[in-house]
Amino acid sequence: MQVEIVSALIGAAVALPAAAAAYAVGRHQAVATISAAHAQVDGSHKQWRDGTRRSAWLAFIRSADELDRAAARLARGTASYDAALHDAIADLDIKLADVEFEGPATIAACGERLRNALFGQLIFSATLGSFVGVQKRFDEALARSRQEVAIAISGEPPVGALRVIEAHQTLENLSNERPAIAATPPSNDIMELAMMVFSPFIQSGGREHRESLTMIAQGVAAIAASAMTATPELFVHATRKLQECRIFDQREVGGIVFNYASGVIPYFEVHVARMREISLALRSEFLRESDKHLDAPLPVTR
Repeated sequence: MQVEIVSALIGAAVALPAAAAAYAVGRHQAVATISAAHAQVDGSHKQWRDGTRRSAWLAFIRSADELDRAAARLARGTASYDAALHDAIADLDIKLADVEFEGPATIAACGERLRNALFGQLIFSATLGSFVGVQKRFDEALARSRQEVAIAISGEPPVGALRVIEAHQTLENLSNERPAIAATPPSNDIMELAMMVFSPFIQSGGREHRESLTMIAQGVAAIAASAMTATPELFVHATRKLQECRIFDQREVGGIVFNYASGVIPYFEVHVARMREISLALRSEFLRESDKHLDAPLPVTR
């Protein structure tokens, strides 16, 4: 039962797309391809060089801005990892390769810092969005069920609607135990089990992002383990009640239970907002550095 419950619980986060892995594929090939193409062009003329640098820097910033907007959509739970996001991730890395080739090294270093910050922001935004998305799904089902029961007040209420309402009551009981959950050290056995389930998720991001992925995994695993240690019967009961609704898949069940046991969404919202502030600061740093090398600033929002 522990394996099933922990797997379901962290399913919402594991389902987050391995976005970090998407851009890593072929990075060095992209750099080599771009470098080979540019090597065929005579870069000795300053005006030509400044023009190509300006184009490369502008393309990079615009690509970064697009990824920032994509991260915002992920965080709101209104978008998922799709072909367009895959292309946006790959595009930023290709644009950075162009910046690295054009130089100077100071600009390339600024670009790399911004790229890394945006990918970290993307990872946390996708994680937040997975929890926000399943919570919206449950809230909508609960509102619909309450309406169905109200309409059928003089008759027999739908069984499915009653199951959703009963599940909500059990989840509310679980949420009332948050202080106890927070005060309970996680069971080592359950913690190890949860981290084993998370292992593929952590490995998916490549070395650059394993620290961020491990942080997410450890946080979710610790709350899961503490919840099962502090309130095992209530935790199992809430899980079963959601499964009995027969409208939520295992990933959704895990995400909903985790939301009520942890109240984690506001924490992730604050963390994502802070990460975005870092990304914006690094974006400003890139623009300030580019201004030092250009006759006119790049035509982007400051």
